[in-house]
Amino acid sequence: MKTRKTLLMAVAICSVISLFAVSAHAYTWHTCQVVQAGPGWGKTYIMLTDTDGTSPAFQDQWFQPRNDLIKEMLATALTAMTGGQYVRVCTDLKGTYPYLQALYLQPVGTP
Repeated sequence: MKTRKTLLMAVAICSVISLFAVSAHAYTWHTCQVVQAGPGWGKTYIMLTDTDGTSPAFQDQWFQPRNDLIKEMLATALTAMTGGQYVRVCTDLKGTYPYLQALYLQPVGTP
């Protein structure tokens, strides 16, 4: 009986751990230049270029803001464009139009 309880407990723990592993996303941070931003085809898109000079992860890549932060991310992207500033973004780079999880305006002069 004790062996069976131990086995069931081990299976339950492994199941919980595997759920966390499956749902984990490989989010990465990038400093970017905003190339274009605006609405189109019923959605909002932001085109970014990674400014890592040695090996940029993407160039002229379209992204979508998270659904709950569309207005805020669009405003930040437009501010960066008009002010000649860079943004710092968090994304998983999955799909044709990856979702931005975070988008922060970088201080002037910060690449």
